[in-house]
Amino acid sequence: MKSIIRKIIEFFLPYYLINSGKINKVINNAAEGKIILSVFFHNPSKELFESIVKWFLDHEFKFISADELYEIGIEKKTFPSKAVIFTVDDGWKENKENLVAVANKYNIPVSIFINTDPIENGNGYWVSYLKHSQQKLGTSHIVGSIKKLPDTQRKEIVSQLVTSIELPREAMTIEELRSIKNENISLGAHTLSHPFLVNCTNEDSKNEISGSKQKLENWLGTKVDTFAYPFGSFGEREIEYVKSAGYKMAFSTVANYITQENIGALYKLPRFEVIEHASLKENICRMTGVWDEALNLMKKNR
Repeated sequence: MKSIIRKIIEFFLPYYLINSGKINKVINNAAEGKIILSVFFHNPSKELFESIVKWFLDHEFKFISADELYEIGIEKKTFPSKAVIFTVDDGWKENKENLVAVANKYNIPVSIFINTDPIENGNGYWVSYLKHSQQKLGTSHIVGSIKKLPDTQRKEIVSQLVTSIELPREAMTIEELRSIKNENISLGAHTLSHPFLVNCTNEDSKNEISGSKQKLENWLGTKVDTFAYPFGSFGEREIEYVKSAGYKMAFSTVANYITQENIGALYKLPRFEVIEHASLKENICRMTGVWDEALNLMKKNR
């Protein structure tokens, strides 16, 4: 029953939100310099990513880079009007063709935050092992349950799955990382093993944050100074580790606008997530913040 209701919501809600004028209001707020839209992806199809790029271009948004956002945050640049920033988490191999090629085609800046273990080891992302074991082996491992465990237990579970399940490479190679980095594509860090950082020991949390930076800098031969928290999992401890490691800014997964009031909090910048299996219309609602607003209102009125 819940899945049917969900499908109905997914089909009708985007049409309502788009026709209601709510998205136009967000666009107007951006045009007046009240907000910057911050959008993040994981592994979008080329069709979805390009359609989103075109939507922002059609609405005359300016794409800004992480470096530009930083300069705005430290007040070296004025807060812009109609600006959007694109970031990408993990470093999926399909990003090269589906995302990087499109970014270069339209000459827009994109920051990709790299989870280094799959790049280095050539295996799948650990969440993929969980999904495979659940679908093919009938195990009870799901991300929702793993997030409640100490990270040492997560590592034990994943290690067992890796030895019993063979998955193809899901991440780019080191050579591919080097090849995609250009004036449009910047690379940041996303930890070594993509843990829930708040479940790590002090030593492991610090190593996940600083170790991924060191690896990327060694591979690329350039400075890496931006970071994204895996799963949006962080606390004040992680912020301090990010600062001490030498990053100048970090992105969360808090669904919110970047505003003149919160842009100074450079180590917990908000982002709206694009959902790969969702329609373009739904993702337009998500990227502009009206989707979560509508769902929260629906829950409140139940």
